Amino acid sequence: MGHSLAEAAGALTAGLGLTQPGPGRLLVVASDGCYRADEATRATERITALRQAGCAVLWLAFDPGPRPLPGTTLLELTDPAQAATAIGKAATAAFAATA
Repeated sequence: MGHSLAEAAGALTAGLGLTQPGPGRLLVVASDGCYRADEATRATERITALRQAGCAVLWLAFDPGPRPLPGTTLLELTDPAQAATAIGKAATAAFAATA
């Protein structure tokens, strides 16, 4: 009955300390990116804060024509089974970028 990407990102950020200094922080979003304008704005603000804190943000899309939010790294997949490998590679890259 709606999207709450900003709130979900906020909860994960608080619970996992994603804005705290340290290596290898990664937020993964799996979405088509179809959000109301106000939700997209709030979520983009959270993503921007994460990126500024050194946390990578990976956007997984499984359908054609995704609309990822700014500040994310888009990865289009045709099979959800590919997600684990993609997330592993992104996590490795995030760790290497902050090490």
